[in-house]
Amino acid sequence: MKSAKLGAALAFSAGACWGIMGVTAQYLFEFFSFTPEGLVALRLVAGGLLILAAEALFFGRDVLEPMRDRRNRRDLLLYGAGTGLMQYTFFLAVAASNAGTAAVLSGAIPLFLLLWQVRSERRRPSPLEVFCVLLAGFGITLLVTKGRLDALDFSAAGVGMGLASALCGAFCSIEPQAVLRRVSPALVTGWGLLLGGLMMLAADPRGPVQGSWSLMSLLCVFVVVVVGTVTAFLCYLTSLRFIAAPTAGLLSCSEPLTAVIFTALVLGTRFEPLELVGAACIVACVLLVDKAAGRRKSA
Repeated sequence: MKSAKLGAALAFSAGACWGIMGVTAQYLFEFFSFTPEGLVALRLVAGGLLILAAEALFFGRDVLEPMRDRRNRRDLLLYGAGTGLMQYTFFLAVAASNAGTAAVLSGAIPLFLLLWQVRSERRRPSPLEVFCVLLAGFGITLLVTKGRLDALDFSAAGVGMGLASALCGAFCSIEPQAVLRRVSPALVTGWGLLLGGLMMLAADPRGPVQGSWSLMSLLCVFVVVVVGTVTAFLCYLTSLRFIAAPTAGLLSCSEPLTAVIFTALVLGTRFEPLELVGAACIVACVLLVDKAAGRRKSA
């Protein structure tokens, strides 16, 4: 029971960290001319190096040890590739449609995870599982669009890239589970981020150093790397040791909720009524999933 609660708290925290990062990243895009591709490469490479350096310097771990095993190398490369592709296809979806549409399509991650789980367990999804997926998707849509569905741009390219990003996101929840049984979450996170970032650098030769650098932009980059990358990915991967991937995926839907709250606190914007309804849907989804996860663990 305690492990289920811990896993739920970690997955929720991961989503909250991603939400804070999203607002901070938008600030960097608008006021300091950072490019999405460059910032993604920077946060992944810097986050991976930071984790691996901390593991080596403060905990005395041999960070190269996981890479000496062929199975670990394969799993870490796949996880890194999935992480890079998830970020890259998300920004392609933004470019082909808009940020709101891409965010709504990312809500398909819990659906993909649920389909994977019921197929692997050869069972039908329970009514509660289906209800939670629909509730999360509805809540995300209201939060992102404020109920104005005409703000969405479902172009073929945008939908394709958005669903591809969601599929990669689901893959990044499933693929690391095997290597997490052999390697600590910190080392899996560090290598996955570093490898994914290096792949992003290869795809975008302009590099991650574009943008206007100042004390404020440096502080924002620090938040993006430490809070939205290192802390978020560590929390999420660690949660997979305690709860199932679909449960973690649903709980990480706290991301858009946190982003809206953080925007209101920082920029002083007010919640619109439909945003409050969307927030209530996500909170209800989180409570239902947490309760169901606790029941499965205690059963």
